[in-house]
Amino acid sequence: MVESGPPIKRKSHAPPSPDEGHFAKQFMYELNWTWFGRKIWLVGIAFNLVIALAWTWYTDYRVDGIVRANAVAGIVGFVLSDPINTNQLGPEADRVVQFLRADVSLTRILLIKNMTLATVLVPLVIVLSLVLRLILGQQGSVPGDILHEVWVVVGWIALGNLASIWAPYRPFSFKRRFAMPSTWAWWAFVLVLPYLMYFMWAFGLNPVVRGIVSLFTSGRTSTNWVVGFIQAVIGIVLVLIAYRICAVYGRRKADRLERDLLKMR
Repeated sequence: MVESGPPIKRKSHAPPSPDEGHFAKQFMYELNWTWFGRKIWLVGIAFNLVIALAWTWYTDYRVDGIVRANAVAGIVGFVLSDPINTNQLGPEADRVVQFLRADVSLTRILLIKNMTLATVLVPLVIVLSLVLRLILGQQGSVPGDILHEVWVVVGWIALGNLASIWAPYRPFSFKRRFAMPSTWAWWAFVLVLPYLMYFMWAFGLNPVVRGIVSLFTSGRTSTNWVVGFIQAVIGIVLVLIAYRICAVYGRRKADRLERDLLKMR
């Protein structure tokens, strides 16, 4: 076990340890801290969103006004295939270690962070879906589209949780990073990791999910919301499996996780 360091001072908006108070109260602390104490995190989401919107407009919008049905899902996937989601523990490594030493479960820490991320993104996803379908006159497909995007959000959160425990890193300024050449190899890996996961999602997980959906819908007429509902259920199952893996890892590899979080890399 890594030796305990000095007490960690909280920022003015930083939430207390997840073991202090009820879960709902802790979630509200985390959400409040996100809006007022993690402005760089919010800027990262906004930046990714702008890039994704521009890319989707360029690749998916046609002269005749046809937009792919999964355009919004693609935008959400792009935003989440980022260290914002795949490195949820690294930016707050000292605080997370403090929680773990207080016997707060890793699953509880991740769940609160996941709910905060979803609370920021899901309303935005719903608005984008509504606007897109209203523009195209396809209001009837909105429920199915929203369920499909729920699958994208929870599925990516599942992948992000696994990446967060297996490949955490501390975000440093470029100046400090270039002064630490021993960290360059790991930094390059964790920057490439979200892109590797994106291709794994697109060409590995997505085809499997489509195959599962076809098993339930083959030979019968299925509405858009039925397909979306099946996808959302699959996403929820995946995120539950990810939580279980994280719980086991947090118990059996606690020392390793703590060392990884405290490494200056």
